[in-house]
Amino acid sequence: MAAEQGHAYAAYNLAVMYQSGNGVQQDVAVAAEWFEEAADQGNPDAQFTIGRLYQDGAGEAGIEADAANAAKYLEMAAKQGHANAQYTLGCMYDDGFDNGQDVSQDVEEARRWYSVAAAQGHEDAKHNLGLMFRQERRRSADLKEAGMDNGYMDPAPRDTGEGAGEGEGNDGGGLVQRFLNGGGLDTIGE
Repeated sequence: MAAEQGHAYAAYNLAVMYQSGNGVQQDVAVAAEWFEEAADQGNPDAQFTIGRLYQDGAGEAGIEADAANAAKYLEMAAKQGHANAQYTLGCMYDDGFDNGQDVSQDVEEARRWYSVAAAQGHEDAKHNLGLMFRQERRRSADLKEAGMDNGYMDPAPRDTGEGAGEGEGNDGGGLVQRFLNGGGLDTIGE
């Protein structure tokens, strides 16, 4: 069979079949083995799937939650352009995760992964990136109001609601679009 001969796409398809029980007896443990096999052979969809299984843990598949393995597989997929993996990796860095030593949060790394996913049109990544910029804008404006602005940032004025869509954090795509078009924090208030 092709999956046993090292064909990553075949291994991934076999994993999906075992996961869903389509054409074979459903067996999530066997599915996880084939997902990992396909992931190790370079299939980005398998890398994303096994990364998510490691992120959350899948007891029925015999997989314990393991943030280091989750990040490893998600990054493999993300580097191949898998937008969902890029977004998920952004979330992990945004929230902080156990890397085997301590809980680490890396906002810059989160922003980087959200940005590349957003550039591919990933709506949740655009949303989270917009929230990050909005939070930075507010923090910068608060520092300026408190007389603590060191001149490092050129804070934009507080959101007046002009141009904003309905709901907190929704900028109608403008904030994120300006960033994706090369505009930094200094262009946000323009």
